[in-house]
Amino acid sequence: MTLKSGRFIYKGYPDMELAFYLEQPRVKKFEFSPVVMNNVGGGWAHYEVLDAPYYAFAGQDKLLDEGYAILTVGHRGGDYGAQMNELLSDLIDALAYIYSRNDQFGLDLDRIVPMGHSAGGHVSLMVAMAPAELMTECCVNLCEGFHYRAMGCIACVPPILLYPDPESGKMLFPVIYTENITIKYMFGGAEYTEECYKTYSPMTYARAELPPILLIPGEKDNIVDVKQSILLHEKLTSLGTDCRLVVVKNGEHSYLPVDGEISPTREEIDRLMYDFFVEMLEKNA
Repeated sequence: MTLKSGRFIYKGYPDMELAFYLEQPRVKKFEFSPVVMNNVGGGWAHYEVLDAPYYAFAGQDKLLDEGYAILTVGHRGGDYGAQMNELLSDLIDALAYIYSRNDQFGLDLDRIVPMGHSAGGHVSLMVAMAPAELMTECCVNLCEGFHYRAMGCIACVPPILLYPDPESGKMLFPVIYTENITIKYMFGGAEYTEECYKTYSPMTYARAELPPILLIPGEKDNIVDVKQSILLHEKLTSLGTDCRLVVVKNGEHSYLPVDGEISPTREEIDRLMYDFFVEMLEKNA
């Protein structure tokens, strides 16, 4: 079996083609390779995968030596008039395309670790937490037998509640940054109290039967309030789910320092993430 790396078009529309980029592991340790699903952030905007996909942390490249494949999926976004159900279906359609041709790709779709920063963290949590029927609502590549499973998830500064905080009634996600995308395009509701914002909030799907989740918010993030991750961590741990919270002291949305050095450091954050990936392999051997 010759396994393929590179850029692959997985579906097309009249005005665009959607592609994913796959890097096969440098060291083949498994018959079917576990997958790092690298989800790129940026306000749920359209993301076009070229031949050099963006990596959210430096340690991803080392995971190729641990036997992971790395998958980065291009998708539609609010800037192209897509809604959230379409963006999420694009991610799953790439997996369905791979499933139907897995003799070429050799991936283990029951051992996926989605990861991402900001909006990429949000969709990573949705892949790990949301029901399959929601994620596949607009898919076109589904075939008999298709399935996938997250064995873990890493979400950096992720939006988790897209509706007002139930405790304070305040928005923990300032709408000024994404008002045009979220209200006009992505979620389909004029007010943040509408049901659609709960539908696409990871908090809605908190339950006991979830894979381990690592949350890494910034203490001084002025875009996604740190309380979002704290609330999800409290909820999941109360349910018995393995949820780990690492708050980056003095870190803003991109972990740049505010009023002092960040802690943990960027190097330590990368190590935490790398160790998490390796642990997921050991637990799901």
